[in-house]
Amino acid sequence: MFVLVRTFAGEQESERASSEVKEIVELWRAINRTLHLGARHVFREVNLPPGAMFVLGQVAREPGLTIGEIARRSGVAKSHVSNTVNTLVREQYVVKQPDDEDARLVRVRLAPAAESLMAQLEQRSQEVWAGSLRDLEEGERARVLEGMRILRGALESASEKEEAMNDENPRGGPC
Repeated sequence: MFVLVRTFAGEQESERASSEVKEIVELWRAINRTLHLGARHVFREVNLPPGAMFVLGQVAREPGLTIGEIARRSGVAKSHVSNTVNTLVREQYVVKQPDDEDARLVRVRLAPAAESLMAQLEQRSQEVWAGSLRDLEEGERARVLEGMRILRGALESASEKEEAMNDENPRGGPC
């Protein structure tokens, strides 16, 4: 009898968790879609593709990345990253330089104009967020912030676990 009750309770918990996961996925997609629409508007103002801010941010944190390295970090096809970098080169926000040791590699670095652009885009991003959160009460904003912190921690933890598993069992290696 105890086993049946425990199994039933476990099934109920599993169904609730599954329902919560579905709602989180739906909410995340809706939020992401809204953010992308807002980002498109901001990037149209400066005539750049939406992926440009990610590329600029990566290159600012680690100057000299290759297009392939940026693509791996973003999970976006190398061709898309290459197109974004070429746009940033044309607009004079980044420069491509040959690697000192391996002429086959091209390194991406920020150009002086990028600093001003990034500050402008960051300011605009904060304005959009402030406008979105303006109608929330202080306690609601605090709960949103706490939830975001919890979610970030959970995502980082899951990512670290996945990386550790990949390090133990690299693709093509024995499982």
